[in-house]
Amino acid sequence: MTPPLGPIGTWLASALCSLASSVALPMLSWSTAATVAVGAEAKDGADKFHAACLRFVERRLGKRPVADVPWSSGMTMTFTGYDKAKESLQASSGDSSLDVPLRSIKTRDLANLIKAASGSEDAPDADGYILAAVLLLSDGDQSAASHLVERAKTQAAGVEDSFTQWLGLLDLEMKAPEAKPPPEPKKEPSEAELAKKQAAKGKVNHEGRLLPPLPAFNRTLLFNTPEADAVLASMELFPPDNAWNEDIAKRPVHTDSPKIIAAIGAKLHCTVEYGANYIIIPPKQPKIDVRIEYKGESDPGPYPIPVDLPVEGWPEFWTKNAPTLEQVQRVGEGDRHAVIIDPVSRMLYEFYNTRLTDAGWTAVCAAVYNLDSNKLRPDNWTSADAAGLAMMPGYIRFDELDRGLIDHALRMTVAKTRPEHIYPATHHAGLSKDPFSPAMGQRLRLKPTVDVSKFTKQAKAIAVALQKYGMIVADNGTDWALCATDDKRIDTGAMRELMVLAGDDFEVIVTTGEKEGPRARK
Repeated sequence: MTPPLGPIGTWLASALCSLASSVALPMLSWSTAATVAVGAEAKDGADKFHAACLRFVERRLGKRPVADVPWSSGMTMTFTGYDKAKESLQASSGDSSLDVPLRSIKTRDLANLIKAASGSEDAPDADGYILAAVLLLSDGDQSAASHLVERAKTQAAGVEDSFTQWLGLLDLEMKAPEAKPPPEPKKEPSEAELAKKQAAKGKVNHEGRLLPPLPAFNRTLLFNTPEADAVLASMELFPPDNAWNEDIAKRPVHTDSPKIIAAIGAKLHCTVEYGANYIIIPPKQPKIDVRIEYKGESDPGPYPIPVDLPVEGWPEFWTKNAPTLEQVQRVGEGDRHAVIIDPVSRMLYEFYNTRLTDAGWTAVCAAVYNLDSNKLRPDNWTSADAAGLAMMPGYIRFDELDRGLIDHALRMTVAKTRPEHIYPATHHAGLSKDPFSPAMGQRLRLKPTVDVSKFTKQAKAIAVALQKYGMIVADNGTDWALCATDDKRIDTGAMRELMVLAGDDFEVIVTTGEKEGPRARK
């Protein structure tokens, strides 16, 4: 009669036999078994422990008997080899002898291995963890072996000594984990870096202002409405590194700045002129043909012109006579600018001398801009403005004044310009022979020494923008005049505050070129 196996036999039957799901594995020889196991592992991919068991027997216990294997319980076991006839591993402990069949050893993951090696979930066996750790270490999985040893320590004393003796008997080595350099302290991104990253995702603009989602709308929106304000609040006009959005607060002062200021009028005062407007069109606005006079310097149509297209000066310039919009579309003089914004397609359409006739719409010039591009009009091409620039990005608008933040340069006019244009302008129309008259595209800023703190909210928003983004000479007109939308919501009293600013309060800067300033990084 074979003596009872005791805890070791009970465990070993569990660890090397009962942890199997009955999958027969013919074992013609040790090398054949290992080869079959490797093949099975490659085929299944989950039978890692099964292959590890066979490789362990072949490499270690199959080569020579291993005697006096210690257990944490203080007992010892001797492995005497493999009985090919019985296809079993032979072992003894004291007076007990064991035949451990190997033909059906199989488990799919470490969790099953731990469960099987523990003997039972209610009474975990530290020795089961040790042998499982030895098997895994023999197969090169040091991390998993270390994990099981730590589990064994929670079940019994003497685990480390037992495991160390196992390593010595089987010529195995448990290497100390490689020392890892301490992680570098995480560098928090600067506000500028964070803003740039978020801007690339379209969440904030170049100023770091959060851009809310574009509100849904299905009709045209006139510039002087809260609905139009909400649409523009969600948009950035042109890319962050566009000239209109360029921070020029630290640009060097032009060497001829005093002479250019004098040519405009050092003692003349700043003023705000009204009349600008725009309309926002819904998605899929129908496009129509427009008869264009300057075809050679215009972008071709058709154009998405709505029936309620306003022309420059509507509605405030016309309130005394109270004509209808259609009448204003047909009659009147002046530049008659018309501006259309398509926020969904990110396109801007601007027209000069726009008029509705019995035969349809006409305009002297049509300029179309992609709001996601810095592309300029061809050199020497005009636009709705004499400088060849887009006008809309330089308007003073109510939504920005109400927010107290203008984050772009402003459009300005002067009476005399020299026949020259500089970036970002593409066209000139001046006839001044004074070499110090400003060129189209000339950029000026309010001196940083000018105290703007006493201005009221709307006036201060303009003054701060003039110091940070400046103003660009865009057309011939009134000296030191800024262009504002004809919106009765704008506080005209606040605009009159700006008249304290005179030419001497401004300076001309050295402008950047197409591949300079923020665009140099591209």
